[in-house]
Amino acid sequence: MLVACSRCGGIHERGACKIQDGYSERRIKKRGEVERFRSSALWQRKRKKILDRDKHLCRVCLDGKYVTKAITNQRLEVHHIVPIVENEKLKLADDNLISTCAFCHVLAEKGNVPRDYLFGLVKTPPSGSLR
Repeated sequence: MLVACSRCGGIHERGACKIQDGYSERRIKKRGEVERFRSSALWQRKRKKILDRDKHLCRVCLDGKYVTKAITNQRLEVHHIVPIVENEKLKLADDNLISTCAFCHVLAEKGNVPRDYLFGLVKTPPSGSLR
């Protein structure tokens, strides 16, 4: 079956492109390494430490600047402010990790919650009251 090639712009059999940049292969390999890391005991211990530090609360909800609905401790996740694929050296750095609910995690991943703001939240201990 002939397909339009995204690499060279030509039409040929799938996988028959002469341009092989290796980008896809590197991306798939990196994604696999990140998934293995997330299932490791090392990550699970670090994740628990960060959740304990943040008192098992979503720091973005707690601050109330970007989300005003409610403070939640449901479906908590630990967010890498600088993603692992951008800087692997920061994958276990306490100041690069923050507790978020699933909703705020998506906002942070999309860039709707700025990194500078998240770094500022990490520098201060959680405070405030449940509303």
